[in-house]
Amino acid sequence: MSPTSFQYGYIEEVEDLEGYKPGGYHPIHIDDRLHQRYCIVHKLGHGTFSTVWLALDEQTSKYVAIKVGIANADSREPDILSKLAMGEMSMVTPVIDRFRINGPNGTHPCFVTSPASCSLSDSKEACDWRLFQLDVARSLCAQLAMAVCFIHSKGYAHGDLHLGNLLLRLPPSLHGLSVEQLYAKFGAPRREPIFRTDGKPIPVSGVPSYAVLPAWLGISSDKVTLSDAKLLLADFGVAFRPSDKTCFASHTPLRMRAPEAIFEPTTPLSFPSDIWSLGCAVFELLGHRSLIDETFAPPDEITAQQVYLQGPMPPEWLNRWKERSIWFDDEGRPLANECDVWSWDRRFEEWLQELRRYSGMDVVGEEEKTALLDLLHWMLAWKPEERPSAGEVLDTVWMKKWALPAYEQSQKARKDDYVIHKLLCADFTNLDVTTRPTEDHMRAILFPVDQKKPKLIWLEFNRDEDWRYRIASPFLNGDNGTSSPIRYNPILKRRPSNVVYVAYRDNFLNDGSASNDSITTITATRPGSHHDWRGPIIAYGKVGSNPDTSKNCRDIDLHDFRHAADYFRSYKGHLSSPSYLVTNTRIKGVRINCNGDQKVLNKPHFEEIEVSLMDIMFGDRDTSDIAKLIGLPILTKRCSPDPSWANQGDMVYENTDAMYLHLCCDPNAEIDPNLGVLGWGCASTQWQRRVGSIIVVRQDKKPLSRWHVEALCRYCRYEAWAYMTHSRGSYSSDEPMSKDKALSMICRPTFSISWERMLREKAEKGEVVGATSPYLV
Repeated sequence: MSPTSFQYGYIEEVEDLEGYKPGGYHPIHIDDRLHQRYCIVHKLGHGTFSTVWLALDEQTSKYVAIKVGIANADSREPDILSKLAMGEMSMVTPVIDRFRINGPNGTHPCFVTSPASCSLSDSKEACDWRLFQLDVARSLCAQLAMAVCFIHSKGYAHGDLHLGNLLLRLPPSLHGLSVEQLYAKFGAPRREPIFRTDGKPIPVSGVPSYAVLPAWLGISSDKVTLSDAKLLLADFGVAFRPSDKTCFASHTPLRMRAPEAIFEPTTPLSFPSDIWSLGCAVFELLGHRSLIDETFAPPDEITAQQVYLQGPMPPEWLNRWKERSIWFDDEGRPLANECDVWSWDRRFEEWLQELRRYSGMDVVGEEEKTALLDLLHWMLAWKPEERPSAGEVLDTVWMKKWALPAYEQSQKARKDDYVIHKLLCADFTNLDVTTRPTEDHMRAILFPVDQKKPKLIWLEFNRDEDWRYRIASPFLNGDNGTSSPIRYNPILKRRPSNVVYVAYRDNFLNDGSASNDSITTITATRPGSHHDWRGPIIAYGKVGSNPDTSKNCRDIDLHDFRHAADYFRSYKGHLSSPSYLVTNTRIKGVRINCNGDQKVLNKPHFEEIEVSLMDIMFGDRDTSDIAKLIGLPILTKRCSPDPSWANQGDMVYENTDAMYLHLCCDPNAEIDPNLGVLGWGCASTQWQRRVGSIIVVRQDKKPLSRWHVEALCRYCRYEAWAYMTHSRGSYSSDEPMSKDKALSMICRPTFSISWERMLREKAEKGEVVGATSPYLV
């Protein structure tokens, strides 16, 4: 009995198992060896006419992708790719090797290429917002236009441009992994047994003994960096030569399909049909959804959407559109309600801009919007002859002013990444998870003082409460040190997807620590002045994007290393002192002691201290919105807990004054619990949980007395916070004041009144305030 008569049980994410029959798929298993050279290690995906596998090339010791076609499939795609490979275009998939396999279902053409990370479509699907960072999207648009221009110059049209056929390259570091390390990083192949619905055994040949679920080697779109944004244009299975005048049917998805494929079915397709699809792809790369909404939309509704965008179609096409009366009257006016007619501006605002704002990403400015819409209008002209060529697309204002410069930035970012990553790539190969000493050890990075390169180490994470302050102690010469989370990467312009901490000695600039040579190696890759990092430094990771809620420790990876490297390269310490501090190296600051320091160590609530001008807190430390509004901008820094009370529960870490100092005064702040942001009138979670003692200094480095800080804390707690809670409706008997009104009341005059009130109260108690107004210092 032929396998074609069998019905196999459905397995999600794998190819149609009914395709394993004569003339269909070739059965492949993990560890199969193809062409006496390629060992199958994982599955990458499948299509109607092929399966795609990840294999280790035993001759080069590199990973490759092998596309195994159905039996007797034509060799058009590898033939075209081989011809295109004669030119120098890195954005078109190169063919490394090609061969045929004779199997139980026939003879199968195979060709070998470099493996990709994922399609741009899958990358967007993996992201909640379905968005690329704006500069990344621009770079990808430029690369796609360049790739289309290249294949057109070689006489070919792609014929199936959409985000599913646009791939991200895998980083070269993949080739340094053993198969075991590859499985540890991406997961081992998942084998699912194949069964017949009638319960009978499957054939011995022609059908694999198990199905393999595809590996996920990709990255979600919001996490793709300029360095990651390296495009591959793939799937040339329906590519054609317009000069042959033999292609009449379009295989492009309806949402991307040029209208001439529908209204001029007897006219051969040509290069302009690619240009239409390219225009749709540009919008989809920049936005969170496709330009044309094809969800449950029949072809005629898609045509109606095109008319909404581009206006009336050519009269000869309109006459051929049989269903036009459903959508438009005899004058061409839409019959739909105005709210159902989506213009360019409405699609641009709601499908591209709105979600970018909500997710905290950059948005397109007005000048760029005008240039972009001019380009898209041109690319989506009704008549094919009225559209630009791919070369003309690259010569437009938007491409030259925004997209191509982003591509140049991505090339530079890749060079930066190469310089940074090569410092540790070999270490990641040698210190993989298979060498982990115990389950409590996680991979971390040590930046040694006397070596030119950082190195990977196993760091033991204790389970006790103060692990964050003590795990790095053995590597910091016994100092508990300070751990600072990297919240934002200013070079990549995004937040790390998982928390990365940098741990260093508390007072490394003044305790005799030597300059850190390994960090100097890193900062030397970026021109400019850099902070004087001293003593040993550790970078380690935790799961989650919010430092205040993440609890589980994790292995650090190359992405984390890039964030740590950029932290050092972009961190700006104080490089010059005000004239009145030329002869001094320390300034007066105040330590606000938490419950533990006050009750266990008997320290005062507000303690005057001296702070070195070279202290790390004069870099990118936290500030206070309220202090800035009243004209007394400050910097704050959390202190390490004292071991004498560190394990006595959460109450010893309580520091209410620190919380009120850091109330959010941004009336438009979005609440994001994942990032610990609680919005207007609230401190972020990092200033509400286990805060400990903090140090406060003035940003202008003028002396700060304990009276100044006490007055500021009182003002934040009893006045500024009251204004903000009133605006939130907490005083039910009154109409809530507006946020703008509340902000206007948080100002220097109201603080001065509060300062004088505190002086009177102190005097009535017999206390002498030994300080003048902070504005007179």
